[in-house]
Amino acid sequence: MSAVLDWRNELPALVRAELPAHVADAFDRLPLRPAIRLTPARPGDPVVGRLGGEADLPIGQEWPLRDDGEPEIFVARLDCAVLSAYEVDLELPGSGTLLFFLPRLEEMEEVVRSGRPTVIHVPEGIATAARQVPSHLRHPSEEYEYPLVALTARTILSAPGSYNPAMAEDPAAIADLSRLLWRDEYNGRYLSDIVRRYRGFIPDHQVGGYSDAFQHPLEMSAAHHGHRSPAGTDPYQDPAFLAEARQWVTLLQLDEDDDARMIWGDGAVALWAIRRADLAARDFGATFFTVDGH
Repeated sequence: MSAVLDWRNELPALVRAELPAHVADAFDRLPLRPAIRLTPARPGDPVVGRLGGEADLPIGQEWPLRDDGEPEIFVARLDCAVLSAYEVDLELPGSGTLLFFLPRLEEMEEVVRSGRPTVIHVPEGIATAARQVPSHLRHPSEEYEYPLVALTARTILSAPGSYNPAMAEDPAAIADLSRLLWRDEYNGRYLSDIVRRYRGFIPDHQVGGYSDAFQHPLEMSAAHHGHRSPAGTDPYQDPAFLAEARQWVTLLQLDEDDDARMIWGDGAVALWAIRRADLAARDFGATFFTVDGH
């Protein structure tokens, strides 16, 4: 009788069925992590959050503005109490909501350079009101609201991508695993296809786990804001840099989504990361943001 497959073993089973044994063995040795895959909710699905629509801000709280006074746009809401029912590698708040705001796409480069997005945790019991960007802040020719898309969830298994510092402690082992699993012309192509089929196709939204950043690991990008290696030093040869990178985890990943009219540019994903210590302290002002595209 075959073993029952669930999120813990379905992906490794697919890898073992389709790739050589030594590749599957290497994949099994990776520090695989649970993540919450977000997809549009159908009637009857549990709703764990939403993209777009109105923002449920605390009564009396001002609408988030950029430094130049331009209003930010509400992007997503996560319902922490509902998400707590799903296994994930994050210590999310057990109640309340997380609200995510970003500038308009034309002004996104500024927040990518600074790495500092607006993320608001609204604790349970705080009175809120559904709000849009105030009319006096709006430019009449521009859009300030994404369409509402309700989201449901399931727990999946996620694997560290190429050159992710979580793959191993030793930089040489990180490089060897990256070449075998993701860079090899045969193995990399088929492993990427297996993971994509397992996860489901776009839009590929996610909470926790390893992100789908493909230019640079999200953890390494975030670490650049908290630690600089000496000039001319390879960050992978800097133990302090790698230690900093391993503190960062994926808070939210949003793919491009036609239904929500969210386009990040050239097949990109929008990525929020946070240090585990800052997440435990509920310091969402320390969240890092970037966009990873072609």
